[in-house]
Amino acid sequence: MEETAVLQPTLLTPSSLIPHLERCGYSDALLARSYDFGVGTVPVAAFADTPHDSRSACIAVIETGQSPEADVVAIRPLGTPVVLACHNGSLQWWKQTTGIPVLQEKIDSAQLQRFFAEHQDDLGPKTVFEGKTFRRLPHQTQLSFVDAGLLPFVEREQGAQLSGLVVRALRDIEETLARKIERDSDIDNAIKATFWLLAAKALRDKGVNGFKTADLADVDDVFMLFRSEIGQAFDGKDFKSLVSERRTEMAARATIVPPPIFLNSITSSVIRPSSAST
Repeated sequence: MEETAVLQPTLLTPSSLIPHLERCGYSDALLARSYDFGVGTVPVAAFADTPHDSRSACIAVIETGQSPEADVVAIRPLGTPVVLACHNGSLQWWKQTTGIPVLQEKIDSAQLQRFFAEHQDDLGPKTVFEGKTFRRLPHQTQLSFVDAGLLPFVEREQGAQLSGLVVRALRDIEETLARKIERDSDIDNAIKATFWLLAAKALRDKGVNGFKTADLADVDDVFMLFRSEIGQAFDGKDFKSLVSERRTEMAARATIVPPPIFLNSITSSVIRPSSAST
């Protein structure tokens, strides 16, 4: 008696979708595995450009459990307008929004080839990036599966987080100095130094040339790196006179700050080509 071949169902995981994303136009440089965006991690993230940040983020691929909608909301700080969720052996296409995400389509694993073939252009890096940036401008046709308000919303949230982070850093500096920072010039220098130290950490965490081995406890080294590698000059002598020999303590505090994606977005303005801005 002849045996009948049994076809095993395709195991659907975030990593199994990478070949489909590659066919949509995401090269290896535009794909990140186990991507940490500061307040969470996604198994796969696809970007329109480097560096990887909330502005260039296009697609997140996740695995969901009992509450796919809540899982999609949880990764909103990443800034991807498209979320592909592996759920109970099928794929869900979600539209990330500033409020409740919208389920666009459910795709059986057997229909993945068809789905990605039909939406190859829609899900491509150029289309998604334009949908979240250029197409949100007046007189532009918006994409139905991209929330044009998502990027401004995420950037506002990041701005609020950055403000809180800088305030906490300034309080740490005052504690280290055991006195208040009161003079306008001192406040200005302290804010500048805090910003550059945080930016240097983000650049180091992203592996940017020149910053990979940066000693964040050495204020002189950080300022010289910005001057030599990026061309951004900040004369730290006034700030160094403020913190005197205890500046190393203050700088070391910056090294324990986590590298959330909003710091990546800030440093992107330093190293991103101007053609990518909106």
